[in-house]
Amino acid sequence: MLSMSNIRDGGSIIIGIEKQDRVNGYAAKGMSATIADSYDHDEVLEFANSYAMPYVIAYLKHYENGGLRYVVIDVREFDSTPVLCKKDYPKILEKGRLYTRPFAKAESSGVLTSAELEEVIEMILEKRLKKDARLRQLVFGGQPSPTGDDDSKFREDR
Repeated sequence: MLSMSNIRDGGSIIIGIEKQDRVNGYAAKGMSATIADSYDHDEVLEFANSYAMPYVIAYLKHYENGGLRYVVIDVREFDSTPVLCKKDYPKILEKGRLYTRPFAKAESSGVLTSAELEEVIEMILEKRLKKDARLRQLVFGGQPSPTGDDDSKFREDR
């Protein structure tokens, strides 16, 4: 969930499928109703956010297909600040690390390539520009912000 928070458009985790091999991909295995029902939205988010700073945004959904039960966790990309790991989980997570999903392989990684880091930085800049545009619109009522370059226009408006 930490990794998916730091990629464009986030991602989905499907619980109830099993990885086969490169050729066959994944197989639908499902799970019992008891196990599926044990996945509570608030508890899953609380657990994920105990490792995330600032926070993970995710939505948990339960599905049934052909008598098999599945849980899907839809993870959204970060709001304005990338999600970092705030505490260690032995042999899996390291405090202070930014996790993401490599372009080449569907796995989480705490070692970013320059291209992956560039993507995270671009996401931050895009979010900042959108926020600044919203603030300008609130302050100036949808009008272009004053530049101070046109004295005659200023005098006329005054």
